[in-house]
Amino acid sequence: MAGQGLTCAILIACTLGVPAAVWAEEADYAARRARLVQEIADDAQRTAVFTGRRAFDERVTAAMARVERHLFVPEALRSYAYRNRPLPIGYGQTISQPYIVALMTDLLNPAP
Repeated sequence: MAGQGLTCAILIACTLGVPAAVWAEEADYAARRARLVQEIADDAQRTAVFTGRRAFDERVTAAMARVERHLFVPEALRSYAYRNRPLPIGYGQTISQPYIVALMTDLLNPAP
């Protein structure tokens, strides 16, 4: 069944004029993002004794799954974008470690 979905998505991408390489790259980023979100969830459980949070709010988790972190880092570092670590973004600045971003956002307890 998953193979059929992939085939359908490729056909749609080709019909819309999206090069297969671009589609494959975006699919790879999405898979990496999903793994990162799972890693963040695992880290939340491991650090609960320190943070008081075994899991983050589902809205925080959903946001982490949606944000395309690779768009915020220099192109040369995009292969590292979905690692759970800070990355330099230029001018002496970094993009924070995703787990820390999720924790800080969860601690804010944002409203919709």
